Amino acid sequence: MLKQLPLIIIFLAFGKIYCQEDSYVKLKNIKQILPHSTTNYGFENGKLKSIDIGYSTTFFEYNNKGTLSSWYYINVNDKSKYSESFSYDEKGYITSIISKVDNKILREAKFEYQKNNDNDFFITKITKHTGYNGDYFTKEIFEMKNNILKITEEKSKIRSRDRIDEFTFENGNIVSYHFNIKNKKEQYLVKFTYDNTTNINYSVMKGFYGDKHFVNSILDKPMKIVTLHLIPSKNNVVSKRIVKKAKRIGVSEYDYSIEYDSSNRITKITETELERGRKNTFILEY
Repeated sequence: MLKQLPLIIIFLAFGKIYCQEDSYVKLKNIKQILPHSTTNYGFENGKLKSIDIGYSTTFFEYNNKGTLSSWYYINVNDKSKYSESFSYDEKGYITSIISKVDNKILREAKFEYQKNNDNDFFITKITKHTGYNGDYFTKEIFEMKNNILKITEEKSKIRSRDRIDEFTFENGNIVSYHFNIKNKKEQYLVKFTYDNTTNINYSVMKGFYGDKHFVNSILDKPMKIVTLHLIPSKNNVVSKRIVKKAKRIGVSEYDYSIEYDSSNRITKITETELERGRKNTFILEY
């Protein structure tokens, strides 16, 4: 099974609401410090090149246009190579993502677009899965309208009912996230507040996808690159709070302490889980 990479989604703003090209910073390294482990994110010319978690390293490769072409890592137990490769149309939008273990295809996702701009689109993702009991397909729909992104995962062989997640944007940031809004037993709603500095993952996604990073980072399955908060947001989150949740669902609340240098660039972010006080620290180098 493919390793779940950390990835954050950065949502760009359109017109006066979105702000897609400003404040892109080129990182050199990010160190994530947890009580029992350290993860290093290595950059080259502002692009993410590797994620080293100590016992395994994920590498990122780029095509001649400077866009992400693939990532891969070697399983430390069986030495198998796990990878994903990306194809694009002439405009730079993702048309397919192929997931493999060695030379065997595990999943192949294809995308169809109906798009006016970054605040008005309808994108369909059809994924063919190769399983031990035969192939099967799943379907997801990404619909953006009036600063609300709705992601629908339709009922399938592995899903007993539709699941709908809804993200509300304001000034280029996700201000609320409503998970599984159709299921009263499993849904929750959280809200976020932000500072005015550039989200780390904005820079990562910009390095991956250039000026198409908003849409592409949504389609690339919020692969949290730097595990802080949702990628699409333009700025860095300072708090996450629960508005409502089902009784059976566990959702944590967080505060984020941010330190800056004399150029107002972030040098350190400390994420604190309020209930248990657990901390997750990120050290940034430029």
